[in-house]
Order: sequence, then structure tokens, then C-alpha cells
Amino acid sequence: MTKEYFLGDFTIELETLPHFLLWNKEKVSNAPLSEMDLFEIEVALEEVFVNIISYSGLSKTSLLKEDLYISDQLVCCILEDSGKEFNPLKNIPQVDVTQSAENRSLGGLGIFLVNEIMDQLSYERVDNCNRLTLIKYIK
Repeated sequence: MTKEYFLGDFTIELETLPHFLLWNKEKVSNAPLSEMDLFEIEVALEEVFVNIISYSGLSKTSLLKEDLYISDQLVCCILEDSGKEFNPLKNIPQVDVTQSAENRSLGGLGIFLVNEIMDQLSYERVDNCNRLTLIKYIK
């Protein structure tokens, strides 16, 4: 059984997003995932990264820490920031995606999407940090 573990630190600014996504793509590309699974991981990570920039209250010099685990069974991304406490999983809205954008309420679509495309999500507050875990099982 293959197991890999990577650590990454990324400044919490929009300019870092391409580097963050490329770093993850390079690491995860060796896992036996479908193209759709790889795409879904990238979409989920992009959404979470942008949400951290938007809502953490942290400066651009603050860091997002990532622990990335890859095995034959799963890809696990653990993202941690020292921003204000925020559990994005607390009230995931039920979004009616059949409605037009004008008829839907604002907000919540991103975490709804992440919840739909990842196999498992969890949140915890540890040592004054937000820790969000995203898991994609390898089928």
C-alpha cells in the first residue's frame, strides 16, 4: 500500500491561489483517481481557499497550512488557518440548483458544492485554529 504525506504553507492572498492549486495538483496527480475526481478536488480546494481569504479576517502575510495525505484508498486534505472561528459545515444550505441565480438566496453555494463533490468533510477548532478536513475516496 502506497502512502504519501506532504506539508504546505501558503500565504492567504488571492495571488497565491494558482501556486496552491498547482502544488496540490502535482501531489495528487500520482494517486489513482479519475479525471473527474482530480477536477472535483481542485474545485473544492479553490472554493475553500477563496473562502478563507474572504472570511478569515487574516492579513495577506498569514499562512494557510495544509497536510496532504495520499494512500491507495483516499486523498485527505487538512487545511488550517488561525482566522476567526468559522465552521462552514454548521449550516450548509440546501440549494435548489434548478432555480436561476436571480431566484436563489445569496451565499452558501460554494460550501454546498464542496459538500456535494467531496466524500467526507469535517471541521474542528483546535488551538485557536480552524481545521477543515476534505476527503475523496479512491474508487
